[in-house]
Amino acid sequence: MKKNILNNNIVVLCFYNFVVLSSECLGDESYLQDDNINKYLFDGRVFKFVDLTLSLNKQFAKLSADEKSRVRQADGYDPKYNFIDFCVDIEWIGTSLDLKHKYVPHTTLRNKNLVQQRHTDAVPLERLVVPLIIADISSQVNGDPNFSLKKHHLDFFLNNYFGNTAQPCIIVFKFGWWTKHKYDIRRYYGLSDGTNGTSGTPGISEEVAKWITSAYKNVIGVGVDLPSVDSGSSVYVAHNTLVDAGLYVVTNVNLEQYLPDAWCTALLLPQAGQGAKAPVRFVAICPKSRMERHEIPFHRL
Repeated sequence: MKKNILNNNIVVLCFYNFVVLSSECLGDESYLQDDNINKYLFDGRVFKFVDLTLSLNKQFAKLSADEKSRVRQADGYDPKYNFIDFCVDIEWIGTSLDLKHKYVPHTTLRNKNLVQQRHTDAVPLERLVVPLIIADISSQVNGDPNFSLKKHHLDFFLNNYFGNTAQPCIIVFKFGWWTKHKYDIRRYYGLSDGTNGTSGTPGISEEVAKWITSAYKNVIGVGVDLPSVDSGSSVYVAHNTLVDAGLYVVTNVNLEQYLPDAWCTALLLPQAGQGAKAPVRFVAICPKSRMERHEIPFHRL
């Protein structure tokens, strides 16, 4: 008898929980209470979700074997030692979160073991849901494949914003590169010369990377709308400066759609695994009011 009473109580309790949960999902008033975040996220009038993720697998498949090899080597992939490279994912080409210290191709096995690699699944959640800062430098780049971002390009921008906050955030630099070359994957990767006789890709200088890691400790990640944070003429210098200081790097970010300089929240969802690099779904959650008008300059905030 006691056993039957216990079983009946369990059934009633489970049914009660089902009714409560169902009512919340099917329009019960409790679903719209002020302390429920869903009221604000999915209202449709307050926030807008913007997908910043790129998938380049189809475009990458059009490249020749030699071009694919050049792209992989530019990403730190060394066929001679690929068995100890951490998650150099040659099947996924697109938006990625990277913690991997990169090596010049054909360096020795002994040198490869000098740096302790971190895994993407060890990144705390509070470092993956953070304020998003967009630094639009596309007008200064102006399509120049040899452009290297220097400190003087950013003095006003960084000093007037990051100096006033200690909150962890990610800064994404908009070079305008994907928007300009999205229909020409060879130009995007800097593989072809183009009409002006130049090749390569723009990037961040070592000077800026060191400046961010030393002066702005609240910046925990750096993103770019490029295949790499380094310009085509450098060899992982900016990338290694950032990851060795504990930051993560996000490449191939889709910045076609306008985003305000500040106000948005970044939601980064890297694939769980034991690698130092992983595909990531990158979503920006932005106030609609900030998406529909020009921003107030930082010096007026």
